Parts: sequence; C-alpha cells; structure tokens
Amino acid sequence: MDYIDRIKQAREEKGISQRQFSKMLGFAEVTYSPYERRQRKMDVDMLIQICKLLELSADEILGLK
Repeated sequence: MDYIDRIKQAREEKGISQRQFSKMLGFAEVTYSPYERRQRKMDVDMLIQICKLLELSADEILGLK
C-alpha cells in the first residue's frame, strides 16, 4: 500500500467523499481526483494539508510509522 492508498483509505474511513474532501481542501473535485488516480504528483504542501484534514501524521500517510 502506498501513500495514495493510505490517503484514500483514511478519507473513506471518515466517510468523506472525494467531492467533500476537495471542498475541504478548497479545490474543485476535478482538481483533487487526479491525485487519487495517480495522474498528478502531490507536493509537500498538499500532503501537509491532507494530513491535517485527516488528522494523521505524515509518517502514518507515508507508511513510516
């Protein structure tokens, strides 16, 4: 399982749709969904924002913990 799978799993476990998550991040769904489809690389700032929203550490998302 890679970090994208962990983000998606955590999002789904919290019952948050891609559309809802996109809005929480301040994006349109068409902007966020390519990250989960691996069509767009995630930068560190995005990862940090996602960690905060999902209440997970970067170590947890990256599989280091």
